[in-house]
Amino acid sequence: MNTTTDHAADTAPPAPGRIVLLTTSHRVAPGLLSWAAWQVLRSADEVLCADGAHPQLPYLREAGIAVAEAAPSAEELVDACAGGRTIVVV
Repeated sequence: MNTTTDHAADTAPPAPGRIVLLTTSHRVAPGLLSWAAWQVLRSADEVLCADGAHPQLPYLREAGIAVAEAAPSAEELVDACAGGRTIVVV
């Protein structure tokens, strides 16, 4: 057994998380998002939106995406990404 390798594995930093800021425009009809946007929404560990009346929310929920109404601070977002989690902020 190689104790140097075992020790290195024990002290490896946690997997980095990801914060995705999904911006939308009033010029684009609600629900019309790019394929990449839908992919990240479906694969996210959590989707947040500060505006409970955001025009995209009904379409996201219709697509089965759970959206929590929240406006976390930057520090809270970084903490929420611990362990390799992906957080999307609409």
